[in-house]
Amino acid sequence: TAAMLGTLLGDASCRDHEFRFEHSTKQAAYVEWKRSLFADLVPKTTDCTHEAVDVNSRDGRTAHVKRRTSRVVYLSGPHITGELYRQCYSGPGGSKKVTESWLNKLNGLSVALWVIDDGTISGKGNITVSRHADGSLYREKFSGSLCTQGFSRSEAELLRSWLSERYGVTCSVGADNRITISSKMCRAL
Repeated sequence: TAAMLGTLLGDASCRDHEFRFEHSTKQAAYVEWKRSLFADLVPKTTDCTHEAVDVNSRDGRTAHVKRRTSRVVYLSGPHITGELYRQCYSGPGGSKKVTESWLNKLNGLSVALWVIDDGTISGKGNITVSRHADGSLYREKFSGSLCTQGFSRSEAELLRSWLSERYGVTCSVGADNRITISSKMCRAL
């Protein structure tokens, strides 16, 4: 269940009868590994193709069609998914709502799944000077972010506070509710 709670912070969704996640078929190895975490619940897998049509704004003609193939993993089991749904979808209209109760049930695997699903690392961060174990200095220039724009400001702040307390490193919430993490936090995660 902790793995489900972590991936629900990221790309997964749940209803009272079904838990599911979807990733590009380019991430097939990750999907299979993630699927194996739920093997005892007998997950089912299917591939689907999504099409996005770009239309020329001047003449209304189709500019081009983008096709994307994804792999969907889903499992049924109201005895598991019903409780997850009640815990994680208590927001308005049955939307996801991050709560302290949810966060208190996360473990290292939960956080790893969330970061892999919705995290990015970039080489565009501030330069951080750190020390190797032998005491010599080295410089790093990278930072990361967690895509938390789907959550409210208060939920993003709760996630930021929870991460800071858990890992002892500060992070911040941007104007778009995205959590920005330092190189130290990237290493901690």
